[in-house]
Amino acid sequence: MDAESAYSLSDFYIQQLETCTTADEVYAISGKMYQNFVRQVHKIQTLHYSSLVLYMCTYIDKHIFETISLEKLADHLGYDPCYLTTLFKRDTGQNIKQYILEKKIAQAKILPSSTQLEIQEISDQLSFRSASYFCTQFKKITGESPSSYRKSLHIPSTLSSQ
Repeated sequence: MDAESAYSLSDFYIQQLETCTTADEVYAISGKMYQNFVRQVHKIQTLHYSSLVLYMCTYIDKHIFETISLEKLADHLGYDPCYLTTLFKRDTGQNIKQYILEKKIAQAKILPSSTQLEIQEISDQLSFRSASYFCTQFKKITGESPSSYRKSLHIPSTLSSQ
């Protein structure tokens, strides 16, 4: 994305925000802006990836709400898991499991800004094995708990516990 496109996109969202009359409308547009920004950054970051790694990234993005394992991905693509691991590491600099986890946490960061889902529901939607594992991984990657993150967004919370 060049500077002109970025300014056009920015202007588009500013115009949308100016028409908002409620906090819910602002939150909804904020979520869309965030998702669009993440997509644009992802597109730029993946320009040098091989077609197979790009396909793996797209598959992960499309199945982010499911349990995604290296074995499932390898079976789907018809490649050996070791080969995919090596190829993915070469192109992205990280292992597939970490990439999947980071993508799930990135999605988890969007949900509190656009929904009132409780932590257990977010954990379930993103197919984490437990809410406590989700919270641990969220904090490990973001530096704060899901509840703290939601509070930092200044969004009313219905969360009772982590």
